[in-house]
Amino acid sequence: MNIKINKIIQFCEQIDAEFHIHTGCGLGRPCIGIIKESGFISYNPLNDETNIEPYQMKEGEDECDYIAELYCEEFDKIKPSDAYHKFDCLAVLLSESNKDKNYEEAIDQLYEWVVALEKIGVELVHYKSFTYPWEENEIRKVYSLRKKS
Repeated sequence: MNIKINKIIQFCEQIDAEFHIHTGCGLGRPCIGIIKESGFISYNPLNDETNIEPYQMKEGEDECDYIAELYCEEFDKIKPSDAYHKFDCLAVLLSESNKDKNYEEAIDQLYEWVVALEKIGVELVHYKSFTYPWEENEIRKVYSLRKKS
């Protein structure tokens, strides 16, 4: 297990990010993930200029426009089964029922994800994004993976 955690940490260092083993996403759902400046790193982010903000989307709506220069079809193919699903970010959800066993499974999934991302070849970039109405800043900076060219 330590070898896998060390590999995840090494990947985080390469992209200037942090591995968080006890964190939450969405409405506090327990998960592990890769974070930069207090936010999960995204992949295949949506274009906020052409899309409705996620908090306004209706149940089952999946019409969306990706930011073309950040989109990589391979990213969707390699995401783990327990990847957070409300938006594309580097987080793996834990089950409430058996957290100890689930941490091992989540670490296994994140490790395999990191190995696959390294094979693709990625870099971290930042882009400006909309803010939710309850946030104070007009524009927030969000980090995303991009396939190296």
